[in-house]
Amino acid sequence: MTNNHRLPIFSGVRLCITGLDDLSMRSKIHTLLSNENGVYLKSLDNTATHLLSCASEETPKMKWASNYNRTQSEMGKIHVVWYEWFWDCLEFRGGLH
Repeated sequence: MTNNHRLPIFSGVRLCITGLDDLSMRSKIHTLLSNENGVYLKSLDNTATHLLSCASEETPKMKWASNYNRTQSEMGKIHVVWYEWFWDCLEFRGGLH
């Protein structure tokens, strides 16, 4: 019953992925994100709210987000989050910031 009244986990999240080459896992994340009202972005741009990093080193997308964040107000920043964050959000039924 409470599921009928809860806000979807990724409501308002516009997510792009970096450092994940496994296409089946990308597809799974896309599906799970969409099921919880999130938006999957194939490429990183200024409409993204989150960059999901699966990389062990800084990627070009992470560099772009870092440079973008330096020039934006707090409201327009792209949150760089780790792969585990996505799964923790699903497990705990809510966004972890």
